[in-house]
Amino acid sequence: MYLMHVYQTAQADEVGPGRVAGASAAIACHFFLAGRPSPTEHPACNLVRDLGRRTLQGKKLHRESMQPEHVRMLAAHFAGPDASLPDLMMVAAISVMFAGFLRFNDLAHISVKSDLLTLHDTHMAITLPRSKTDQEGKGQTIRIARVGGVACPVGLTERLLALGNYVRVPSSPVEDVGPLLRRVKATQQGHQLQQRTGSVQSPFLPHGEKVE
Repeated sequence: MYLMHVYQTAQADEVGPGRVAGASAAIACHFFLAGRPSPTEHPACNLVRDLGRRTLQGKKLHRESMQPEHVRMLAAHFAGPDASLPDLMMVAAISVMFAGFLRFNDLAHISVKSDLLTLHDTHMAITLPRSKTDQEGKGQTIRIARVGGVACPVGLTERLLALGNYVRVPSSPVEDVGPLLRRVKATQQGHQLQQRTGSVQSPFLPHGEKVE
């Protein structure tokens, strides 16, 4: 009768069968620890659990879209004046994606090369070699305004480039200066970029990609 009550509340609250299964497992665990047979082994309990699996369906969760104040809160908490390199990289990435309407895959392809990521008094321009919205495969230039404040994507990017001591100008035609988003290592002197430059033969790769 108790499991049927749990089933009915789950149905009313529009949740999945996990509530019934969890209640049944909790009762079984309690009796097991007491060294006694569990009443949840009764055929009636099996019927209720089966009924829950067949008929209970959780309602879809409604997720609110990210708002500018959310980005500002993240920046205020994680990207203060003493922010670590990993935290600053995280907040800069979120701010740039939010302001530029970029997917993570687009972010992973942002190069720090001085002619592909240009910083100006009013904005920054990001040249992407490819993206899902680039139907002709010619590349795409994204311009993001400098808005000021703790969550400004341009200001955060400038701080990240300075704190990470990124190399932005290749010393030779075969040197690769890599992406904005990359791995960080912890050292006795603090956090540092795991790798600052690569080469044409061994370039930096966006996260998730492999050399063929």
